[in-house]
Amino acid sequence: MLGPLAVMCMPATALAGCGLPSDFDNDGFSDVAVGEPWHPIDGDNLGGLRILYGSSSGVGIARNQYFDRSSAGMPEFAGGFGTSVVSGDFNGDCYADLAAGRLKAPGDQAILIMFGSPTGITTADALALKAVDLLPENPTAAQQLGKSLVSGDFDGDGSDDLVVSAEQLRSGSGMPGAVIVLYGSPGGLERRRIFSQATAGVPGTEEDPDFFGASLAAADFNGDGRDDLAAGVPGESIGNVVAAGGVTVLYGSVNGLTTTGARWIDQNTAGVPGTVESSDFIGYQVAAGDVTGDGYADLIVGGLEDFERIPVTVIDAGSVTVLTGGPTGISTSGAKAWHQDTAGVPGGNEAYDRFGIALALGRFNGDNRLDLAVSALHEDLSGQMDAGAVTVLYGTATGLTSSGAKQWSQDTDGIAGAAEEGDEFGSALHAAGLGSGSLDSLIIGVDNERVVGLATIGMIHILRATTTGLTATASRTIRAADLVPGSPGEGEFGWCIG
Repeated sequence: MLGPLAVMCMPATALAGCGLPSDFDNDGFSDVAVGEPWHPIDGDNLGGLRILYGSSSGVGIARNQYFDRSSAGMPEFAGGFGTSVVSGDFNGDCYADLAAGRLKAPGDQAILIMFGSPTGITTADALALKAVDLLPENPTAAQQLGKSLVSGDFDGDGSDDLVVSAEQLRSGSGMPGAVIVLYGSPGGLERRRIFSQATAGVPGTEEDPDFFGASLAAADFNGDGRDDLAAGVPGESIGNVVAAGGVTVLYGSVNGLTTTGARWIDQNTAGVPGTVESSDFIGYQVAAGDVTGDGYADLIVGGLEDFERIPVTVIDAGSVTVLTGGPTGISTSGAKAWHQDTAGVPGGNEAYDRFGIALALGRFNGDNRLDLAVSALHEDLSGQMDAGAVTVLYGTATGLTSSGAKQWSQDTDGIAGAAEEGDEFGSALHAAGLGSGSLDSLIIGVDNERVVGLATIGMIHILRATTTGLTATASRTIRAADLVPGSPGEGEFGWCIG
């Protein structure tokens, strides 16, 4: 089943009107929100969310916040808090706000909205958008509500909008999925619209289980000054090929997202590398940003691609495909696929590596183009199964290149710890400008990291960017146990980063 495998964090987009992504106190330095959805509270794993604040010297542990359902001013909600997170300026006041998901049983799910302020994230005016608010027509129809979140300014009004996945939304006897768009305004999130493959103008037909919206990315693909939306549909069957997958692109307009010019892309689309195959789950992950520096955002699509090798098939090795943006939007002309058998890419295709299961775009060197970090969550290293690794491909005027590509893991000199079985280095990826300068650090989640004497508690690694690329020199490691309150047991800190 696709659902439980999905990585839930989406890359942050630039704030619509001003400021930096995830700059919750608008001090000119991006901050970091880290989900810990199994943080133990009163003997139950109810979850929490931690905020680490940036400064001229980068992010550290000196200034941090912790929120869970017992925090003063927090709306009442059940557990699972911190399973997804994204920032956006939903009220246009130049302070980044925060949306965080919590996954519970159908009808008992919610998105928590907390607002930024001069002192950072505050619970003042915090609200819980429950299934009955987001889907009043049939709140019990939604499962995995908010498993993916993304923000973007789709109507160009200066306030960010929020897209909430309902990838397992029930319709009839199946779960084809949908996305819920909430539009920002000076008063916060207000207008609502739902898109699915049953919406007039959206390509395709509802099928069970398509998982429409399982992954989300927002950026301006056509250069009109408004963000557009890419929604992964990894369960889509193409003809008789089950779960081949694909992506739907919806473009922004003065009235918000529209089905005018909506585009469907799969491996049968002219120009897209590869072949439609069963269980490739193309669209399992998506990311968006300008890797060529031409002013148009590009679309990166991840899938659990299989590769034929005689006499066996390498199952779920994974790949990412880059589609370019331009004046008419996303183009498949010149599309290129990347995987671990691509020349110059470190490693090799192996079964269940899932290269592309998490993605992040950031300025990791000094050329003003975005670079791509790709997680192979289940990479085996030094004989340790599922230790995990992250590969970075750099952007050029002609797109991504494997020149200078590097694989990072806990076996890399300068990164704390060691590759261990089940660590899942790369459980989440996030790029943000945490200190002075225009470059982004790469924040890597290791949600299954274990500490002697404790259950799985997790950690994050922060790699610093230089004009020549990422470096492990002066890298930072932060564990939940380093923060207040600490994590006494299973928490999976680093599950999600935003």
